[in-house]
Amino acid sequence: MPEKEKYLEELFSKLFELLDTSYKDFNTIFPLGNKKEQLRKLEKRYPELGLANYDEENEGVSLISLFATITDVLCGKRFSVILKDGDSKIIGCKLQQYN
Repeated sequence: MPEKEKYLEELFSKLFELLDTSYKDFNTIFPLGNKKEQLRKLEKRYPELGLANYDEENEGVSLISLFATITDVLCGKRFSVILKDGDSKIIGCKLQQYN
């Protein structure tokens, strides 16, 4: 694993240990409502853009999708979270190849 990826995984994982946050909180969606057409144009121009609830009524962006977009641009891999077994508590993260 390249140094940049390892650094990001380590940094975000340690941050989540401190935050004590749940997947639901971190995946709060900021819906775009009647701006879906503008969102589609943006997505076409910037294919790395991560969206939440794609093609659903409350489609938009979430913190997780923003992190995924940023890590995709920086190192070509998407940010994803690791959940505690049987719980929705985030205990770490991983960068994964997407596509």
